[in-house]
Amino acid sequence: MKDTGKLIRLGLLAIAVVLGVGTLMAAMPEKTIEMNQLGNAAVNTAPAIKISLAGKAAPTEETKPEPVKKAKPKPKAKPKPKPEPEPEPEPEPEPEPEPE
Repeated sequence: MKDTGKLIRLGLLAIAVVLGVGTLMAAMPEKTIEMNQLGNAAVNTAPAIKISLAGKAAPTEETKPEPVKKAKPKPKAKPKPKPEPEPEPEPEPEPEPEPE
């Protein structure tokens, strides 16, 4: 009887080991995960977000910004027509001196 109890315990231990190894094999990922080395490449260079828990202070009369006035665009002036050049006066013919 002593041998039978030891055989049963040994059999149960072997079944437990086989089930444990099978569970670990099933839980392992197919592809291993590569860990990045910490260094300059791992630093996040995105700008930080500033979180303000308190609301903005209400502007007082002294700190009120003046409203920006929108200037109306000036209408484009029509170009003035170029004055036509005055015709040059024809030179008067010089009277020929009369022969004496």
